[in-house]
Amino acid sequence: MDAAGPARLEADVDRLRGELSSAREERDRLKAELSATLAALDDQQAQTRAAQADARSAKADALSQRWRAFSHEARADICDRGSKKAHARCHEAVEAALGPAIEDRYLGCLRSGQAAPMLQQLDRKQALPAGAWPLPDDNRLAKGWIIVFCDPSLPEAGGD
Repeated sequence: MDAAGPARLEADVDRLRGELSSAREERDRLKAELSATLAALDDQQAQTRAAQADARSAKADALSQRWRAFSHEARADICDRGSKKAHARCHEAVEAALGPAIEDRYLGCLRSGQAAPMLQQLDRKQALPAGAWPLPDDNRLAKGWIIVFCDPSLPEAGGD
């Protein structure tokens, strides 16, 4: 072997050590970058979960507000005549008629993306429309009033 051989090998070893050192530095930089990216991703996922929870809460609140508005409007529409005492009895009767089952059905229509149920007064000779629910006739003021619900057989009735 000539004298240049060991020197060339030593130079190759030095070059390879330099490349190894550069590779290690690059690896460490990429590990730090990955750690920072993972931390940012964790933060973003936490923010997304919080925003989703806020959105679910806001949606539930909006649905609740729509139900309350519907029930208040129903009382106002149905109980628009009579004495103060009759109004109080009528409001109680309408409130009882609009119980949890009606509320669930009302909210189900809204959650499915269908039209909001409507309160209507039915003419004496008019047949009950499909999807309609008559209010109990306990109170003469509520007689003939119906709630027309959405059609649960439609494809958009699939739910949330």
